[in-house]
Amino acid sequence: MTSIIIKRFMSILTAVVFLTSITGFAQEKSTEKISGLVFFDYTHSTVDDPTVNNQFEINRAYFTYENAMSKSIKYKFQLDAGREDKTGKMDAYLKNAMVDWNTGYGNIMLGLQGMNVFSVQEKTWGHRFIEKSVMDRRGFSSSSDLAIGYKNKLGKAVNFSVLVSNGTGYKKAENDVFKKVSAQVYYGQGKLSSKDGFNVGGVFSYEPYDYDNTKINKVETEAKTVFGGFAGYANKGLRVGAEFDQYAEGGKDLTKAAISAYANYSVNEKFEVFARYDTYDPNTDEDDDGEGYLIGGLIWKPVEGLKVAPNVRVENYQGDIDSETTLKLNFEFLIK
Repeated sequence: MTSIIIKRFMSILTAVVFLTSITGFAQEKSTEKISGLVFFDYTHSTVDDPTVNNQFEINRAYFTYENAMSKSIKYKFQLDAGREDKTGKMDAYLKNAMVDWNTGYGNIMLGLQGMNVFSVQEKTWGHRFIEKSVMDRRGFSSSSDLAIGYKNKLGKAVNFSVLVSNGTGYKKAENDVFKKVSAQVYYGQGKLSSKDGFNVGGVFSYEPYDYDNTKINKVETEAKTVFGGFAGYANKGLRVGAEFDQYAEGGKDLTKAAISAYANYSVNEKFEVFARYDTYDPNTDEDDDGEGYLIGGLIWKPVEGLKVAPNVRVENYQGDIDSETTLKLNFEFLIK
């Protein structure tokens, strides 16, 4: 199955590269960027289940093609392979197929594109190959969706963006008449994993949906909302960040909350140490259902394009549920 997916990836990517290279043939300087990214790991868990406590896994495999037709128009095409949630099969998805149009009055983004609600926080955390950001991990929002977006700056340091999307994510088709609106605004540097500086900002999303209220036997329009605040700082090899996120679902009177704090220190060009701690409350109206999640480890970069990260994870649960400890060895392969 994996070999079939890779062949499909390469066939589609080859066709895209061929077609886009024709359109860009007349450019004096090539703006093409072709890259691949693979997240691979080995896991050993203390959970007493031999089917899951000792395994190798590919978490993600990306193939990306980017190009610019002019100074005003650039585009991105990205394929994503990963496990299906229900069947566990490895499958391939189109994750990005977007045009970024610089109008001179801001950028307009059209098509399948990354969402803006945790894009800055993910770069402050900086280790997607080890773990998703807390908002992504807890399902507060999809990472990509079909959307129309706009982004710009106020002055030199205040960045903002607004997206109008389907709300179903990149793996599902639109399933209702409503649209999701998400907004992001932050002050400072948005890519702290590669640049020094600081940031502080917030995100918000609003998505109406039909809710079948069985108490009054009527379908009502309710809303799913997400609110988040974040901050980060990076200087001379040290990078720290924190965020608070809240998800609410009207009609069901359900509110979820998550807090995440992370730190990273580059010892030298080859080694980094990192730590992160998350708290998660799946229902703020109920007691004894909270969770804690601790990650700590080392990142070794033996050669360009390869990262090796031995780490330990401890999950704690309120109530009478035992904690779980997992040992992982994460790998990132970058091809460019």
